[in-house]
Amino acid sequence: MNKGKYRPAIFALCLVGLPPMVAAKPSSLEEADKLSQYAASLKELELRDTRRAATTEIGLANSWITQANTQLDKRSKRHSLRRLILQVETMKQLIDALIIQAELNELSDAAIQKADQIEEELRTTSAKLKETIARQEKFEKEIGE
Repeated sequence: MNKGKYRPAIFALCLVGLPPMVAAKPSSLEEADKLSQYAASLKELELRDTRRAATTEIGLANSWITQANTQLDKRSKRHSLRRLILQVETMKQLIDALIIQAELNELSDAAIQKADQIEEELRTTSAKLKETIARQEKFEKEIGE
């Protein structure tokens, strides 16, 4: 076999660097660490989700983490594992957005309720003002006569 046949390609890889797929293969430890960070992050999100806006999504993300943990040591499942990690990462962002949306909806509802209350107070005050003006006009007529 000709050993020198691959030397230019190997030399080029050394100069340029390995392709991303070869150079960036995460180890099982890195993936396990990432999964444990995601699990902890999901627990924090679950605590923040007091309005239960993302309960389903949190459950789904937790099941994906469990599924990914079972695939950590299986080389044949590497592609599936990376996909699950990406799904969990994306779902985390969705959960955060849902929690923020629920918080904003609650603030919006409170603001609308306060505006309705102020509007009602304005109507009441306006009615009392009209009544007072009418009484004043009546007294002015009585005094003027």
